[in-house]
Amino acid sequence: MHLIVLSDTHDNMPVIKKLVKIINSKYKGDKIIIHLGDMISPFAARCLVQNLEGVTRGVFVFGNNDGDKILLSKILGKAGWETYSGPSIIEIFNKRVLVMHGFDGPEHTAMIADSLSQAENVDAVFYGHTHKLDYRVIKGKIIVNPGEVCGYLTGKSTFMVLDKDTFKPKIVEI
Repeated sequence: MHLIVLSDTHDNMPVIKKLVKIINSKYKGDKIIIHLGDMISPFAARCLVQNLEGVTRGVFVFGNNDGDKILLSKILGKAGWETYSGPSIIEIFNKRVLVMHGFDGPEHTAMIADSLSQAENVDAVFYGHTHKLDYRVIKGKIIVNPGEVCGYLTGKSTFMVLDKDTFKPKIVEI
C-alpha cells in the first residue's frame, strides 16, 4: 500500500500526465492519494481519476484557486474520492491526520499548520498552498507539505510518498 501526497497541480496538464505515468509505473498496487488543493479545473480532475491505477482511497481538499467546485465534486465523487471544503481530520493507517490547503500567505499557512499539529486529537498535519516542500516533526507531531506538482513557483514539480507506518517521506521530482 502506497501513501501518495500531492498538491497544487494548477492545471499543468503536461506535468499531471507525467505524474500519472510515474505513479502508475513506480507505485504499483493499492494506493491512497491525497491531493491538498488547487487542482483547479474539472479536466485536471478527470485526468487524474480516469488514469491513476489502483487508487483504493482518494482524498481531495479544496484550495483557494479551485474553480468549478460543483463539477469537481461530482467528478471526484463519482470516482469514489472524498472531498473536503476546508481543514478536516481523516484517519490513515490508524493515525489522525488533519488535511488542509492553506490560508493567506506561505508564512501564515506554515504557522497555522504548526499550531494545528499540536492539537491533542491530531498525529499529523498535511497542507499545501505554499508550493514549498516541508517535512518536520514538532513534539512528536508530523507536518507535511509535498511542494507543488505544477512547478510554477519553485521550478520543481514534486510530490511525496510517505511510509505508511512512520510517515517518513520520499520526495519524488517529476
